[in-house]
Amino acid sequence: MIFLETYSEKKLLKSLVKGKECAFKTLFNHYHKRIFGLARYMGMSVDDAECIVQEVFISIWEGRKKILVNKPFAPYIFTITKRIILKKIKRGTLETNYINNLRNQSPAFQHNTEEYIIFKDLLSHANSCIDNLSTSQKQVFMLSKNEGLSNKEIAKELNISIRTVENQLYRATKEIKQAINEQK
Repeated sequence: MIFLETYSEKKLLKSLVKGKECAFKTLFNHYHKRIFGLARYMGMSVDDAECIVQEVFISIWEGRKKILVNKPFAPYIFTITKRIILKKIKRGTLETNYINNLRNQSPAFQHNTEEYIIFKDLLSHANSCIDNLSTSQKQVFMLSKNEGLSNKEIAKELNISIRTVENQLYRATKEIKQAINEQK
């Protein structure tokens, strides 16, 4: 593994911010095994750990213009990794709890397949509603709900006021609720 010195890391990050794929590949080669190992250490299967590595680097590439080149990169990439792992754990826990609740219901009320399909359909519809939000609403909503950031943290990360975050979050939630209610 190539050791990235502070100077060369800054240079590499500047190239990444400019969209240079060779800088991205260098960072990938330097960090992918460590991210994979962290995911495995956190209990992820091999397949899930590989998916997490991909998600982390997709996130890095998509958000490359926000990277602060004067700050150390390792804490940044591992924070992204931690958030993605926690999101995956939460999603898995939610699905497991839902399935367990279905199993614990009395036999007269069990419609496992039908209810699971309804659950998946509702989840898919909710994700579709989120995708239909404006870019700013979607960004604020995802940082709040998926990443678990506070309004203050979101405001700082996006360089907007807390009031703007609150308004965007309110409007996004209202639109999602309205779209889900219209489906019923």
